[in-house]
Amino acid sequence: MRKPEKGYHSAAYALMSKYNLTVEQFHRMYLNQRGLCAICGKRMIDRDCHVDHDHATGKVRALLCGTCNTGLGLFKDKIRLLARAIVYLEEHGKEY
Repeated sequence: MRKPEKGYHSAAYALMSKYNLTVEQFHRMYLNQRGLCAICGKRMIDRDCHVDHDHATGKVRALLCGTCNTGLGLFKDKIRLLARAIVYLEEHGKEY
């Protein structure tokens, strides 16, 4: 499959090559989540809508906003490390 230059077809190519998702599957996920980030609930628009996936298996999990997607990535999806971060924030009086 040759990579298209830009526009709709390049987006479709990226979804299929990176996540094995069709544009229709992506839109269905977006509608099922009502356009909201699966973690923080922020309304997502166009470029701020990221396909979250397990880097070990490639399995698509959900759609996330850029901030939540980056956060998971920086913690390398390590549940124990994220749990320690929660404890740290709780101990230092930071609430959501």
